[in-house]
Amino acid sequence: MRKVLGLLTEDFRLYHDLVAALKARDLPFVSLSFARRIPDTVGAVLTSPAEAGRVRSRHIVAVDDIDSSIAKAIQILKGKSFWSELLVGIDPEIRVRIGHGDPTNRNRILNALARDRLRVEIVDEAGTTHRTPQPDVDAAIDIARTPGRRVQPPFEIRPTPGEVREIQRRSRLESGGLVTISSELAGAVARGDFSLEEAIARARRTQRRSKR
Repeated sequence: MRKVLGLLTEDFRLYHDLVAALKARDLPFVSLSFARRIPDTVGAVLTSPAEAGRVRSRHIVAVDDIDSSIAKAIQILKGKSFWSELLVGIDPEIRVRIGHGDPTNRNRILNALARDRLRVEIVDEAGTTHRTPQPDVDAAIDIARTPGRRVQPPFEIRPTPGEVREIQRRSRLESGGLVTISSELAGAVARGDFSLEEAIARARRTQRRSKR
């Protein structure tokens, strides 16, 4: 059974913004009601932080940033808690094209590519999602073939609150529940200043010093 995204909110502005963003990405979704049961075809529910407690689903995404929240919901649909692979389309003229979604990771990649003085373009990802056996590969191919807007790094990397909380959650999992790194450390991990393992080690050192 193919799962789709569900929108469940009485916040009209949020609903309007989510619908526009999902249609721009050509992503299938259904509108839900608090008065009705969530269908089994819904794999992830997008709602407002204030309404999250009212949603009867295991897979809820409380929207604080439209782009990152949709990316998180898509991860849930694919059965992933985080992305372990990034596909970048590169054409034979040494021109790198990358999709416009997920600004935090996108800007980290663009800044890294700037060190090699490569020509980089940001491509609108609308219409690159396919119902195929390898949708990520096919999307990367479409991005590589689509002319984009040439940009000149460096770019400021500004992690969203949702991304920071997700990294903090992962720090608890990685440390066996012993450490939750601070929001400052989580932001540094999102920016690529150091790895999650290094952030956990720093937090542990801070804890040990505080106990002396």
